[in-house]
Amino acid sequence: MIVVSGATGTVGKEVVRTLRELKAKFKVLSRNTKKATEVLGAVEIVNGDFDDPTSIEKALTGADAFFLLVNGSQSQVNQESSAVAAAKKAGVKRIVYLSVQGADENSPINFGAWHGKVEKVIKASDLEWTMIQPAFFMQNTLGNAGTIAADSKIYAPMKSAKFAPIDARDIGAVAARILTSNGHGGKTYLLTGG
Repeated sequence: MIVVSGATGTVGKEVVRTLRELKAKFKVLSRNTKKATEVLGAVEIVNGDFDDPTSIEKALTGADAFFLLVNGSQSQVNQESSAVAAAKKAGVKRIVYLSVQGADENSPINFGAWHGKVEKVIKASDLEWTMIQPAFFMQNTLGNAGTIAADSKIYAPMKSAKFAPIDARDIGAVAARILTSNGHGGKTYLLTGG
């Protein structure tokens, strides 16, 4: 059994979609079961709140694999670290973690530092782990639709740098395939576009 967190978000929805296509046995972890049903339709949902580690442990009981994804915030490191401990207590065998390109606990960028700290916790947990480190999401460029249409440019504080965004559908497909196959333990995958 696979448990998917963050299933109502941009990447999580795509993990669920691909797991359905693969006919995998999974359930969705959500603190808002009504929203999860509205967004995802008919799926098995277990209630859990990352601010309540006991609820996470209960939700993960009987699971073999856990797709860990929490919204980026000041609470992320504590929430995800507690979720890793809960997964271990619940008997989960492996975690697939949605991190970020450039994750490093010493990063000057909060988002990179938070993910780097959680990666360190996961690696020290004795659980089988796989890190997925996507680059910038293609979907995020929708906010630049006006300047793309008008100027054929994306304006950002990065001088004339190039970047290779990736579609969230591709991230979800990779995560689902890792969750449903063997041979990915102890590996970190950098995911980018072309």
